[in-house]
Parts: sequence; C-alpha cells; structure tokens
Amino acid sequence: MSCSLSSSSIFSDFSAARPPTALVTGAAGFIGSHLTEALLADGWRVRALDNLSGGRRANLAAAHALAREPDQQPKQGRRAPGRLTFKFGDVLDAPLTSSLIAGCQAVFHLAGMASAPQSQLEPERCLDINGRGTLNVMRAAAEAGVRRLVYASSSAVYGDLPTPHVEGQPLRPNTPYAAVKLLGEHLALFFQEQSGLTTVSLRFFNVYGPRQSPDGPDAGVVPIFAKAFDEDQAPTIFGDGRQTRDFIHVRDVVKAAVLAAQTPDPGDGIFNVATGHGTTVLEVADLMRRLRPGRPAPIFAPARAGDPLRSEGDPAKAAAILGFRAVVPLAQGLAELLGEPSRREA
Repeated sequence: MSCSLSSSSIFSDFSAARPPTALVTGAAGFIGSHLTEALLADGWRVRALDNLSGGRRANLAAAHALAREPDQQPKQGRRAPGRLTFKFGDVLDAPLTSSLIAGCQAVFHLAGMASAPQSQLEPERCLDINGRGTLNVMRAAAEAGVRRLVYASSSAVYGDLPTPHVEGQPLRPNTPYAAVKLLGEHLALFFQEQSGLTTVSLRFFNVYGPRQSPDGPDAGVVPIFAKAFDEDQAPTIFGDGRQTRDFIHVRDVVKAAVLAAQTPDPGDGIFNVATGHGTTVLEVADLMRRLRPGRPAPIFAPARAGDPLRSEGDPAKAAAILGFRAVVPLAQGLAELLGEPSRREA
C-alpha cells in the first residue's frame, strides 16, 4: 500500500540517505499497522508504539518485511535494517513518549480507547487514555520541534446532528469517547497556536478493511458480520438497521493520513475522512449476504445508547485542501474482504 510523498512534501528536503522519521502510536492496531506499512513503502523510518491492548504484533508482520527490504533507491542498493523499531509501551508514559518523538519529523497519533460504548462504562479511563495520553504526545511533539502531527479524531464528535456532516458546523458529542476526541482536536489547535507545531485532525468515519477485529466493544459492523457469516451464524443488528454509516476503506484512510502529513499548508487542519455516501446497516448486511450466499438473515436487538441514527461526512474540504478523495467502492472493499477468511488478516 503505497501513498507516495511527492516532491511538494514538507519533507522534500530529506534525501534517500537521510529519510524522515515518524512515530506511529497505536501502530499494531488495525489502521496503525496499515499506515506503518505505507510509510515504510515510501522510504520512511518508523518508530512504532503500542501497548497491544487492542493491536497485535502479527499485524506488523508485513511492515517488518518491508523494513528488511533493500533501500528503495536502486543506486543505493543497500539494505536498510532498523527502518522499523517497535516499542511495547503506552502513551500515558510521558518519558517514553518523549524519547520516541525526539528526532522525528512527523507524529501520527492513533493510540487510544476506540469504543464509545466502553467509554460510557469507564469515562474516567477514557479521559485518562484519550485525554492525558493525547496531551503527552502533543506536548512532546511541540517540545521536540516536530514538523507535523496528525491526530486521529472521529466522526463521533458530530453526534446525532443532521447530515451530511461539515467540519465547521456546531458539534454535539454524545458519549465520553466523542467528547474526549473533540478535546484532542482543541489540544491540537492549542499547541499549534502556542508552539508552532502544525497539526491536522482527521475525523475518521466508519473505517473497515483487513485486520479489523470482530471482537471487543469497539468492533465494527463489517468484521462482526463477516465473523458471523464465517461461522454460519445470523449477525445481530442493533436497532432497526436503517441507521446510516459512511463506510470508508482503510486504504483510503491511510492515504488521507499521508496527505495530511505532507500538505504544506493544511489551513485549520480539521478534515472529514469520508466517502460522502451513507449506507444503511441493512444494505451492508444485504451486500455481504450476496457475497456469501446461503448465510442466515440478520436478527435484531435494541439500539445501543449513543449510536447516531445517521452518519455521513462531507468530503469536500479534504478534497480541496489535502487533495484527498476516497476511491475504494464499498462493494469492492467488501468483495476483497470476504473472498477468503484468511484475507482479513492480510
């Protein structure tokens, strides 16, 4: 998965002999592992931080293989060991975070509690991990003179506002998770104004793709349905299934993150990462059942507190400023994912 850093990149003054270095927090997770691969494929050195509470070491297998490949510049022709360094640890460990950020040109902050329902059960823990952890990362990046920090925010900051969601509209977060994600955006703007650290906050919508876990309180509807169909079980839909989501493939999300790191002037730095198309959960179930004929029809359970009825992002701002457009159609992404169960681990 290559998202090449062009000559217009803010890192273009770095040569192949001295490639830029990035820290990726949450690097062994679903999105983080794909992002780590993309950066390595483009010649970066990557420091990967993860406490493996949600991620898996196995998710970084392809990244480690990339890091061992010969240098991307044919004229060099030498191997580049050490382009990927994995560190088991936590963003709540401020000294560790500072030591990993020192010498980096970019930081991609993806680590954190990813479950809105879990945040309602453990709001203090959510505030600690997603609040204090984010503060640690941003403060260390500002003190180290990092050029660009990309923060993984969430479409949850919109709550149940009318769609399509536009970056400048008033926000209505309705779970502790959403509220603390919004706090992270404000911290990013604070450090940008106070220190000169340039930040970009990306509001991810419903991301799906390989390596997404079907287990745990933060599991998405796509991997949950895929697991149910693998086991010839009926998937459960919470609510009536008419709630809409903006499903976006992890390849597109990674592309947005890389563009966010390289765009010379990202403006206020807040962007939807979305397709601009809402799809009902019933439609997703129907698409997946067509790809896996004979699987049971869904069963229904009461709607979960905090789940919005509609979620659809306006992608125009990201297109205009970052040059980002989602290109993977949902039907194609689901077909790739359901081709073989083993491919979901790829």
